[in-house]
Amino acid sequence: MLTKGGSCIVLVFLLLGTQGCTGSYNPTPSHYVSLNRQIRELNTGASISRILDQLGHPSSEHVETSKRTSLSYPGWQLDFEEGLLVRRTHEIERDRPGKVQGGGPSTTQILALRRGMNLSRVKAALGRPDVSEVVYEGNREPEQVLRYGPWEFRFERRRLRMRTQW
Repeated sequence: MLTKGGSCIVLVFLLLGTQGCTGSYNPTPSHYVSLNRQIRELNTGASISRILDQLGHPSSEHVETSKRTSLSYPGWQLDFEEGLLVRRTHEIERDRPGKVQGGGPSTTQILALRRGMNLSRVKAALGRPDVSEVVYEGNREPEQVLRYGPWEFRFERRRLRMRTQW
């Protein structure tokens, strides 16, 4: 049987114990550095359960089909097929909402770009991309992806490999 004083201690303990569950989570910059390093070091083919054990719960999870799942961590998207890691995408930069539409590069500017062009030359020709990502898919070197409106540009070793329109 608890006394009045004992029940107050239990109540304080319960309140303090649940504070971590209801309080806001503010990760430090060193947390992001550690997370970035951990995700870059993941092996393609690692199981989703192993990654959840290693990284903890994602900020969001999207199940496309019973065979395809995506986990999101701050700045990262991890894609799985049949429970195995197939792609890691790190978003470097994204223009914020409110960007003036129609201010992007013209079709003439885009079609003037040729395979093998240097990444910095493409950025100089087209300006700041809507989205800039680095994709890790089991290749030795990650692939840089720039998006301008409906256009996507993929670079290997800082050279334009492919451009596609969505």
